[in-house]
Amino acid sequence: MKLSAKYRALVAHLYDRSLEGAENKYFQEQRRKVVETVSGTVLELGAGTGANLPYYQPKLLQKLVLTEPDEFMLQKLSQKTGRYRLPLEYLQVGAENLPFPNASFDYVVTTLVLCSVGDLAKSLAEVRRVLKPGGELRFFEHVRAEGRISVGLQTIITPLWKVCAVGCHLNRDTYAAIEKAGFRTNGFSPSRVMRVTIFPFITGTAISS
Repeated sequence: MKLSAKYRALVAHLYDRSLEGAENKYFQEQRRKVVETVSGTVLELGAGTGANLPYYQPKLLQKLVLTEPDEFMLQKLSQKTGRYRLPLEYLQVGAENLPFPNASFDYVVTTLVLCSVGDLAKSLAEVRRVLKPGGELRFFEHVRAEGRISVGLQTIITPLWKVCAVGCHLNRDTYAAIEKAGFRTNGFSPSRVMRVTIFPFITGTAISS
């Protein structure tokens, strides 16, 4: 989805402030679950403004690579990286074409990003490619709802939501896509930020075979 630079700059400027309530009440706990035990070489896709940075453990990391396709989000991210003693680097690139050799990473992290990638199947294929055998995809994502009414509401809202939320698909069946991509999964932890069935969230791990 092609959005104007002015609009994307506005979203990046307001992003942290607009999500502050959800971060404090809920997202922080899920980010910590996903991030705090990753070790070795780690790739984070769609790092945004760097909301996961506080939860990485420097002593566990050999290298942390943050990718973000949006230049305005990346600018916000770059302003935060110096606050943390992490062996990190960051670059502007999308998830569909990762510039890394095969089997480069022990972990890949995604939090609230797979809903927005342009090509989910290609992005997950790239994740599998750059993960070492037995490497883990750690994810916290909002996903397709269950039940005809909830899915119907998501489908109705999604076209407008994609514009407001910079490409986010409310009705994307991300967990099914992860399984279809060939990952070995051990289930997931369903969670709900709000008591509204059109916003289901899941946290989990998928292993590259």
